[in-house]
Amino acid sequence: MKRFLKYVLYLTAAFCVWIFAVEPNLLFVRHAILRVPRWDARLENLKIVLAGDFHFDNLYYSERAVDRIINKINEQNPDIVFFTGDYVTKKSSLETFEINKVAAGFAKIRSKYGVYAVLGNHDYSAGARKIKKAFTGAGVRVLEDASVQIVIDGVKVNIAGVADTSSRKLNLKETFKNVPDGEPCIFLSHNPDIFDMFAPRRFTVMFSGHTHGGQLKIPYLLDIIGRRGYKKKFERGEVRENSNVLYVTSGLGTSVVPARFLVPPEIVVIKLEPEDPAPKMGAEK
Repeated sequence: MKRFLKYVLYLTAAFCVWIFAVEPNLLFVRHAILRVPRWDARLENLKIVLAGDFHFDNLYYSERAVDRIINKINEQNPDIVFFTGDYVTKKSSLETFEINKVAAGFAKIRSKYGVYAVLGNHDYSAGARKIKKAFTGAGVRVLEDASVQIVIDGVKVNIAGVADTSSRKLNLKETFKNVPDGEPCIFLSHNPDIFDMFAPRRFTVMFSGHTHGGQLKIPYLLDIIGRRGYKKKFERGEVRENSNVLYVTSGLGTSVVPARFLVPPEIVVIKLEPEDPAPKMGAEK
């Protein structure tokens, strides 16, 4: 019995080390090919990097951590980069370190067509104005109920971003008012739950975060505890409904509990192609 208890103690200790110290500090690159309606074949070689839920705070934050993520993004040679929010965890996090140092890291991103971002619920709680000002100064375009149009290889591409729906009143009319019908539109929303609201073809593809992929995937226990504030079907990866396409990244950081299990931190390299229902997925460390 004593030997059994000793083994249980060892396994428990190893498990705790893994979920608190090892897995949260991993960094994977996930690859996804999404086949979407109304995507111009001339843009098939566009390389998108998606990242979100950084949750820099006084526990995990360091300039080295920022640089590690930025270096990994730059290694992918992105054409365009999208961030889906939650750059800090809480207001005290914002006061503990300089958000300008994070912004300075983001300024080092090498992206041909720029970096575009939305804010998350934690950002609004911590201080959205300060974060937005720092990011704008670093060349990151923060979209709050707004859109911007860019030209890629002669094709007009619209990028729209909505303010976090749990922090601000949803304003889709303002968000899409400058998006012409029929043109490609990439839509950013921190929270994926609004995906159900859209009629077919309002946007080409939607990118979200917020869920952390569940963060702790222990069946029937922490999987349930970790799933707060979003629908299970939007937990991570690709979702298709009503001819609309959503991709949810499980993000980079943690919240509530500074641990991850079976959901390692990730950035996602995405390629968009004209519609075909069969996605191709893969991951590499």
